[in-house]
Amino acid sequence: GRMNKQQFQVYYTNLKKYPNSDTISDHIFRAFDTDRSGSIDFQEFLIAYIATSEGTVRQKFEYAFEVYDINGDDMIERKEAKKILNLLCRIHGFSEHDAVMYTNTVMLTFDTNQDKFLSRTEFINGCLHDSALGHISNPFAI
Repeated sequence: GRMNKQQFQVYYTNLKKYPNSDTISDHIFRAFDTDRSGSIDFQEFLIAYIATSEGTVRQKFEYAFEVYDINGDDMIERKEAKKILNLLCRIHGFSEHDAVMYTNTVMLTFDTNQDKFLSRTEFINGCLHDSALGHISNPFAI
């Protein structure tokens, strides 16, 4: 049937088997929980897992946007980008200083209308056009 967040974290951590995956799995859970019910059913999990594992690069960045959009307002604020990039940098073994640099670069480079927020389009296009930043920004590329 369904998995709650704790069950998902255990399952996803065992499935992915990368160090510190538990630090970002709650954000990934939120992205997979498309109906915002607080649990994910098999269909939600299967669609999201296939899209983030086997899907197109664009599909992966669609889900990545949901991971970054912590407050669910359909925009990525600097503090949201910083939080996720900090987690990803720790998983990759980068320093906190690196996370700050990546956050600044992503926010400056991807924010094409310079409103200090990243829309879904800005985030996805930015990730697609800058492969280095796109790779480091993708929680599913770990």
